[in-house]
Amino acid sequence: MTWAAGLLCAAMVASFQTGVLAADRTEGDPPVAIARILSSPSLYNLDVVTLAGTIRDIRLIHVEGSCGGDGGFILYLRDDTGELPIRNVGACVEGESVPALPGDYRRGEQVRVRAAIIEHPSVDPDRREIEATLLRVDHLTE
Repeated sequence: MTWAAGLLCAAMVASFQTGVLAADRTEGDPPVAIARILSSPSLYNLDVVTLAGTIRDIRLIHVEGSCGGDGGFILYLRDDTGELPIRNVGACVEGESVPALPGDYRRGEQVRVRAAIIEHPSVDPDRREIEATLLRVDHLTE
C-alpha cells in the first residue's frame, strides 16, 4: 500500500469514528447489487451501503492491533450479480480483544450487510482496488 492509500485509509477510519461520511445509502434503501459496486466503485467511494446475499465463506485473519494480535475475518458475500470480500478486523475495548463476528453466522446463510466502500487510488484505471469494511451484519429473515 502506498503512503497515499494509507493516508486515505486513515481518513476513512477517522470518518467512521466521527460519523462523518460522504453518504449513508443504507437507511430505507434497497440493497446495492455487488456488480454495481465492482463496475463503478467511484460512485460508492467513501459511502456506506447495504448489501444482501449469501455468505460463501468466512476466513479468519490475523491483525496486529492495539490489543496485540487481534482476530479478524474476511466475509465473502455473494449475490446474484457477483461476490465481494468484506473485511472486519475486530475491536479493542478497554484493552481486551472483542471477537469480530458472532459465532452464529455460517457459510450458505442469507445476510444483510452494511459496509463502507473505499476505492484505492491506482495508476492503472483497469485495476481498481476496492475495499469493503464491515459495519454491521444481520440475519436475513424471509
